[in-house]
Amino acid sequence: MRIAIVGAGAIGCYLGARLAGQGHDILLQGKPEQVEAIRAGGLTVRSLDGHEERAPLRITADLRDEPTFAPEAILLTVKTQDVASACAPLADYAPQAPVVTLQNGVRADEIAAQAVGRGRIVGGVVMLAVDYLRPGEILAQFPGWLTLGEPFERGVTARVQTLRAALRDAAPTCVTADLRAARWGKLVSNLNNGICAATGLSLPQLARDPLGRHLSLAVMREGVAVAQAQGVRLTRDLAALSPRTLRESPTVALIATLQGLMPDLVGALPTPVAEAVIGLVARTRAGRLPVRGSTWQSIARGRATEINYLNGEISQRGLALGVATPVNDRVTSVVREVADTHAFVNLEALAERPAARLIMRRVEGGTR
Repeated sequence: MRIAIVGAGAIGCYLGARLAGQGHDILLQGKPEQVEAIRAGGLTVRSLDGHEERAPLRITADLRDEPTFAPEAILLTVKTQDVASACAPLADYAPQAPVVTLQNGVRADEIAAQAVGRGRIVGGVVMLAVDYLRPGEILAQFPGWLTLGEPFERGVTARVQTLRAALRDAAPTCVTADLRAARWGKLVSNLNNGICAATGLSLPQLARDPLGRHLSLAVMREGVAVAQAQGVRLTRDLAALSPRTLRESPTVALIATLQGLMPDLVGALPTPVAEAVIGLVARTRAGRLPVRGSTWQSIARGRATEINYLNGEISQRGLALGVATPVNDRVTSVVREVADTHAFVNLEALAERPAARLIMRRVEGGTR
């Protein structure tokens, strides 16, 4: 399939490299520094086990500069705050090609639809952990899975199945008849990204710390409360991945199971039990993944963060619905400060406890 990928960051580059390696015709659109690096030496894809491969990718700063390329699908892999500007040129570009939104949060489908029309939008939920280390280089930490669905209607359409057939060459891909539930399930998990961005800690480090577990459970519980107030029923379908995929990747199987159990873990278990379960996760193979999340990556690279569409989304919707969200309010505020000062805070500061202090070290990108 001919696929244009708008956004040559961590996810866009990873999907582009995997799809191109399976014979798909790929054109990436990226920022000038990424275009220069990939044109000069290709894209280097590293993995946690030290494996490295180089992918020669076709890349441009503007899709319209490649008039002979007629995509059959467009993957939108920019952050949510960049969706409107990225979609503006797509209104008249390849008008028959579906635009697949692959953002965190729950707003990207509506934002993209305002530019290109609802009929072109297919929604995607990304369960991959990839770091953009520097121009021309990415680190694949957790090559997980994708979920596709129709954002403005229920059911699974033929075009979603066609896209699934192509994208599963990049990562295991499942489909859902209820994309809204899948998006909200991912958002609740992503609320931990804000804690990582505020403190500089990885997800396993949070899970190993009693206060980290407390904050993690608190932000997710507030997220579930807001979802329920909006009538969202979080999915328990274990990501609908195939038995073969679950057998072939124990890490994917573990994280898919945790994702499926999350509504019960967050909403039903007593606090001490739920926090103990979070701690146990750090002792599994998932605890060996040094994931900090995309919000931390944005801060490390000096880019605008998507915090307004993660923890900030819960705060904003909670306010409108009359649901208290004090922990997400605090996380949103602190991440904005860290983005400005590049000085992390410790967990006590995030929780506003007496031992609170700043960790006065600069945020550094490119960690492995």
